[in-house]
Amino acid sequence: MADITLRHIQTFLAVVDNECSITKAADFLHVAQPSVSQTIADMENHYNIQLFDRLKRKLYLTNAGKKLLPYARRAVDDFDTISTAMKHGEQNIPLRIGASLTVGTVILPKLLQTMQSTNTDSDLFCAKIMVQNTKLVEQAILESHIDLAIVEGDISSPSILQKPVMHDKLIAVCAPEYSVPSQNIVWILREKGSGTRSLSETAFTVPSDSEKIWNISNTQTIIELIKAGLGITVISQILVQKELDSGTLCDCTPVHIRKPGTEAVRTFRLIYHKDKLLDTRMRYFIETCQNFFNSIE
Repeated sequence: MADITLRHIQTFLAVVDNECSITKAADFLHVAQPSVSQTIADMENHYNIQLFDRLKRKLYLTNAGKKLLPYARRAVDDFDTISTAMKHGEQNIPLRIGASLTVGTVILPKLLQTMQSTNTDSDLFCAKIMVQNTKLVEQAILESHIDLAIVEGDISSPSILQKPVMHDKLIAVCAPEYSVPSQNIVWILREKGSGTRSLSETAFTVPSDSEKIWNISNTQTIIELIKAGLGITVISQILVQKELDSGTLCDCTPVHIRKPGTEAVRTFRLIYHKDKLLDTRMRYFIETCQNFFNSIE
């Protein structure tokens, strides 16, 4: 058969995104079911692989299909970017930005405000925002759900480019009145998969006993619980600086750091896929982002 076309890729994604159902994909694409089945069969024959297992009249994505999936998403995403840019100009394409929770809470709003105030073309910067923990943001980059992101956690995929932009210090904090024996301390921490949680377990005396750890994904909720005197947390200093200055919270790092005399410092990183097509909007964001972080460090 001839080379694989964009239609083949779009049909493959339609099947995956519609519960691996030929029937639902056909309805989504407004085509007949045999057309969808034939298109998938053409792809499998062309690459000499099986994209779906067919078990009891249901489809399940194979390992080969899973390998193809992120490439397929990027191919369609890049085509849409090119198509929109050629028809209407890049300024009409929403820039999809991701951020891990600490960045999304404190840094990103200020960064976007700076971009809006320094951008003379009000239509150039049109953003869609995703704020999640680092692992979910990394996965969104790999699957081309977002264009780029700023995260504080570690990135494991070699397919993602990382540009350090800022250092961040983690500290242990509690309410001034919180005082209990060390073996009875309640730790109120971010959920597994977050950059803050990973460094908390490495640098601080966080116990392995899960009964003494509360797992919460909302940073502001953690701060309020700590202010109420319910436990100790490990958090970015920039998130609680106002509370530290007012005396609502106190820094108890020296008592709980795993290695006395050291600091729990991590690096905020700007990330995007190594195969991502960098258009004018993305280059503008990257340049402005680097200038912004240089100005506040």
